[in-house]
Amino acid sequence: MALFSLQDESTKRDRFERVTLDLSMWVLNDIEKQEWSEHDYTLQDDCFFRYRSVSVVGGTANGEIVLLSRWHSFGDFSVLFFNPERNTLQRVRFRGKHEALLSGRSNRVYAFVNHEEDLEFNIGKTTYAATSSNPQLRGRF
Repeated sequence: MALFSLQDESTKRDRFERVTLDLSMWVLNDIEKQEWSEHDYTLQDDCFFRYRSVSVVGGTANGEIVLLSRWHSFGDFSVLFFNPERNTLQRVRFRGKHEALLSGRSNRVYAFVNHEEDLEFNIGKTTYAATSSNPQLRGRF
């Protein structure tokens, strides 16, 4: 079990502003003794300046911490993967053209870790053939 705390810090140097994100992770080492260990990391990426609102949304199977910019600007948002063992930060930037992202009604982004889904299904546009891997059911569709 782990608890996270995030705090952003801005420092201005000359004409450029650098924003860092301090990530504190508390890990429960022994549940019976209630022993916790604290791990502190300082993350730097220009998306912290651009989005100003980043939250921890989960973790991956290989131990990366997933962070999300909670707000988007006209369909542009980022998902960050922080690997505490290697102390590396990788950013995946999304530039969406979907009408829901561009409508301006809501600029909040939600993420679900390890979930994959394609909701674009237009039955009038394309004909989809249903098939089965079971030989007994192949002729029924």
